[in-house]
Amino acid sequence: MTNEKQLISRALVMCLADPSGNPRPRRVIELLSNSGFHVSVFSFEIKGNLKVAQSFVIQKPSGSILLKLTRLCVRLFSQIIPSFYIQNSINEFLFNLKTPDELAREKFELIVVENLEMLPLAIRLKKKNKSKVLFDAREFYPKEFENNLFFKILYSLFRRKLCRHFLPGCDSIITVSPGLAKGYREMFNIQTQVIRSVPNYISMTVNEVISNPIKMVHHGATNRDRKLENMIKIFEYLDSHFSLDFYLTNNDLVYKSELVRLASQYSQIRFYEAVSFSKIIPTLNQYDIGLYLLEPTGFNTKYSLPNKFFEFIQARLMVAIGPSPDMAELVQEYQCGIISESFTPKSMARLLNKLKPEEIMNFKTQSDKAAQVLCFEEESKKLKKNINSLLEKPQLL
Repeated sequence: MTNEKQLISRALVMCLADPSGNPRPRRVIELLSNSGFHVSVFSFEIKGNLKVAQSFVIQKPSGSILLKLTRLCVRLFSQIIPSFYIQNSINEFLFNLKTPDELAREKFELIVVENLEMLPLAIRLKKKNKSKVLFDAREFYPKEFENNLFFKILYSLFRRKLCRHFLPGCDSIITVSPGLAKGYREMFNIQTQVIRSVPNYISMTVNEVISNPIKMVHHGATNRDRKLENMIKIFEYLDSHFSLDFYLTNNDLVYKSELVRLASQYSQIRFYEAVSFSKIIPTLNQYDIGLYLLEPTGFNTKYSLPNKFFEFIQARLMVAIGPSPDMAELVQEYQCGIISESFTPKSMARLLNKLKPEEIMNFKTQSDKAAQVLCFEEESKKLKKNINSLLEKPQLL
């Protein structure tokens, strides 16, 4: 029995989220678990259906106004402290990143880190247990919210310091798009491997009914940086035989209410609550076009290659995007949609108005072909090879 236990690899996945509802860490956990790893998770409370061997819970910081102001004052104070290590200790305190005693006693062969703020703790655990650390750089963290003044003052410089100090201590770093990989290479001389945020393959037929009106859909976070209002403004120039449904999260209720007010003048636009992780692709499959006009408000939005883009394809939709370079490259390769000349609503409307039902159907058929390649079953082969190389044994087949 002892020998059997020694053969089982132990992995720890760390993330500042509930991984059951966060696609990227969820897929990593499922991949490791299905490959025979004993997987522990250090994260916010798991509320969805996700099986792990052990769960170490991080208490999510309170959202009360008083505590938010207190945290803001502490962050401002930390900026004048010359010691980076004291700054980091304050940062870990604010994120409640105190290592539970039970976790500290565990030994892991592999540690997967999903947030930059957790990387210093992971490196400490690595040194203690001689673990291998795989960092998932899902954003270009020094510029994640670069248009936000508070981010510039409170986070930007500190995040650059975190990257310079701790990225070299990682055994492997992955990211989500070629543009972000280039950013890490140019700013920190760090090589990363691109593992795209693709969903699992779903056997699904193409919905051959082209609706009247033609049904467009957009889903995701209510994030000001993404300028979602541009997709509403398309309707100033769009023919009447189009509709658009939004499935948005409630992370910014003020911005969401602004979007609802702006869209109120167009009867073709409707808003729905975000659906659960397992229902996203079946819900999308009811539509004709997945729409994402993402104006490049910063480095991360310019080189975005998001979950929703691949979920549109997996749902067998035609894709309509602006000239975002990393998304556009795949749309051109698989011929599964249209790319507007610019990020203006008028430019997108011009292309949409020209569409014929048979063209939409052809693009949906191309998405069906692309869905067989742009899925986690294919993309995970690179991740498996990466992890096998780190552990120097073919654990992941």
